[in-house]
Amino acid sequence: MQEAILGLPHRLYKALPAVLLGVLFNTLDAVSTGLLVFPSKEKSDSLGSLQLQAMSMYIMSTIMSQATMTFGGSLFPGALGSMLIEVLPFLRGIASNIQDELGDGHVDLIPTVMAAYALTSFLVGAAFACLAIFRCGRLVEYFPQTVLTGAIGAIGMSLLLLALELTLPPNGAALTLHSAKEVLFSSQHIPLLVASFLPPLFLSVSIRSKFLERASFGFTQHALYVPIYMLAVAGVFWICIAGSGLADSTGMHGLSTHGWLFTIESVPGNDSLVSAWDYWTYFDFSRVRWSAMSKATENIVLLVVIGVLNLPIYVPAMALSLDIPVYNMNHELFGHGISNILAGAVGTVPNLVVFSSTRFFTLAGGGRFEASIVILFTVGLFFVSSLLLPYVPTILASALVLFLGLELMADALWESINIMTWYEWTVVFGTFIACTFLGFAPGFGVGLALAILVQVILSTFDSTQHLVSEDPSLTPIESRFHVCDDKRRAESDPSATTEGSCSDVTVIRLSGYVFFAVIPSLERQFRSTAKTEPRPTVIVDLSNTHRLETSVVQYLQRQGREIASQSCSSPMLLAGVTQGTGVHADLQRGGITCHWKDHCPSDELSQGSKELDMGSATPTFDTLSDAVFWTKTWNKVEGPVSDKSVVSVFFSLLAPDLSELLSTLPHPTLPLLRQLQTLGVRINRPALGEALVHRGQHLPTAFIIVRGRLRIDGVHKSTVPPSRASRPSIKTAALSLPGTALRRSRSWWQRGHFARHDTSDPCATAVPKLHFREKEFRPGETVGLADCDDMGRAFSSVTVSAAPCWILEVDKTNEGAIAWLIRARTIFREQKERDMEMLGYS
Repeated sequence: MQEAILGLPHRLYKALPAVLLGVLFNTLDAVSTGLLVFPSKEKSDSLGSLQLQAMSMYIMSTIMSQATMTFGGSLFPGALGSMLIEVLPFLRGIASNIQDELGDGHVDLIPTVMAAYALTSFLVGAAFACLAIFRCGRLVEYFPQTVLTGAIGAIGMSLLLLALELTLPPNGAALTLHSAKEVLFSSQHIPLLVASFLPPLFLSVSIRSKFLERASFGFTQHALYVPIYMLAVAGVFWICIAGSGLADSTGMHGLSTHGWLFTIESVPGNDSLVSAWDYWTYFDFSRVRWSAMSKATENIVLLVVIGVLNLPIYVPAMALSLDIPVYNMNHELFGHGISNILAGAVGTVPNLVVFSSTRFFTLAGGGRFEASIVILFTVGLFFVSSLLLPYVPTILASALVLFLGLELMADALWESINIMTWYEWTVVFGTFIACTFLGFAPGFGVGLALAILVQVILSTFDSTQHLVSEDPSLTPIESRFHVCDDKRRAESDPSATTEGSCSDVTVIRLSGYVFFAVIPSLERQFRSTAKTEPRPTVIVDLSNTHRLETSVVQYLQRQGREIASQSCSSPMLLAGVTQGTGVHADLQRGGITCHWKDHCPSDELSQGSKELDMGSATPTFDTLSDAVFWTKTWNKVEGPVSDKSVVSVFFSLLAPDLSELLSTLPHPTLPLLRQLQTLGVRINRPALGEALVHRGQHLPTAFIIVRGRLRIDGVHKSTVPPSRASRPSIKTAALSLPGTALRRSRSWWQRGHFARHDTSDPCATAVPKLHFREKEFRPGETVGLADCDDMGRAFSSVTVSAAPCWILEVDKTNEGAIAWLIRARTIFREQKERDMEMLGYS
């Protein structure tokens, strides 16, 4: 307790950036969006005079949402909630419907509208609670992330349009698509437009500019940068106003008239401070006209539907943006049900978690402690909002909202080109356009249709060009989704379940085109694996996969980091990935750096380290058997590698058939290393690239590989050149376009040039070009035994292709050692077959 008290000042200091940002969000949202809760003065004299009460209702809805989210209603620690902005048109429509029925100035108008607003909160809360009770949250897991990304961009566009409206004069024309030119680019409004648009544009550029980051000594990346910048905008505004002599009442009235300051309409005869938060006095249920409220049924239903549909859009989008791999949608639904029921109980409007505010608040270090402080300041704002509003420049509120909109649009439409292919980005852009012009609900439906269409087209295209399985030992995959094989224990021999054996491995097999619908199943399998003690090694087998959607790769990357963060866990492995293939390109584009453990010039384990830098690379293997073999050996060596360590690793791979091999060794009383040396077995640790056999030489010895790889050149010939595939991101493709065009132009010119000067017989038969392919031998395989001797001089050379490389070598003239080596190879093969059977590959 004493330590917590002593550490409180430091904790408050660390919380300062997030608290400033959270309070700034709530204040500027309240004085901007809050004024729009009721219809304007031009449309309703009675309702248009309730601006201060509208702002107080907005703040109270924010308090109810924030308190619920902070104290357990949301699993996002930095969740910020406020009134649901997307339902503003429907709220104003409800008020207009009731006014059309009763007439402006009717004594029952305001009580009926207030009751209708509170009713919508109750209905939205009940809908959320029912969805949570019936466990409907799992349906959200199947939303494609490309559609969610497009929806994020559309949210940014809606915020941008809202920001442009904030600076419009109170008696000016409304902003529409047809009036945009006259309203925004009139001579009177251009100064407002420039003053509100340039600051957020510079702010958005500055936080991305490496030059400005260096010039400011990193301050543009500091959590305090955004709130200080926004406060500086207000400071510069008032310095200019004071310098111009407009800080008096006459000047401020003129600024309000021209849209530089907010205009306040209050009820005549009620100018006290209490008028800002006395909206409860307008509730009079004896005067509620339920018949008039029924005329607004359509808008009420639309409000509830839009409110319910927005949460499943925002929550997965927040999880994606904040890099949170696991969230509970049912928990979020129930929490929002409680917050909206509480909002209805205090007579205010529906609320929802705010994606943009939550994102920036969390990135500034905000959590539950910081959010609690924001709640306290927001409660204070509820009582003094009427005093602050006249001094908040519209360009400040507009600049903040514009900044949020620009950031969301940049993340969705610009940053995504770094990792998405053109067909994935097409879904993003299509969703963005649909949500912007059709609305979020229909636009989201259009995005889903586009995602499904792209998936069908790609699946059809890939099915005509890719062989599902080339290895006859693999059983067919039951579906195009993944199949996860649980751990299987070897029942016949308990020793087969020792540490590092195949029984401690969980294989997740993916096949075909792996797209967004696979992620929920993957999440369940990773979650079940995490509950197993001890946690098994997870191998993601991509042998039968020919395409990976970027969202799936990003999910695997997050899971790999989560597994690597647990010190007691072995890393997640990728199997069935070959360098230069389309799957490798998909993994690279999605952010996974593949690290072939048997292709690298050096290995961490050779230095005795068992730690892997999963932040930079993921262990990758060409085949599943290679990955399984690596799981048996990755933690077997500690300290400098000696002959004894090599022998120890070699014999650990032969369990449970070790006794049979040991019985063939002479002098059983001697240590294992001494027995092998007596038999004539030598331990060799060649360096990377070292040639064991040079071109034209015979192989005088035979050996078995313990670790590493050997490459034998010139084993066989083929007229088919090695294939390489590339599915780059849009940015990568655009940057490589000039070079690609230049190479193709040069190739085209050379073909045309030589064709014009070719004097050879056109009827002569073309001789196909031969491509000499390499063959690599992996751990457990032998080189130089009787079945390999037939190759003779077919070897161009035998070199070490992966380090560290450890081999056990014997002379071919040593018959006893050769017989022992053949038996060891047989045991290796039998062990490999058992491992594959245990993992479901029969």
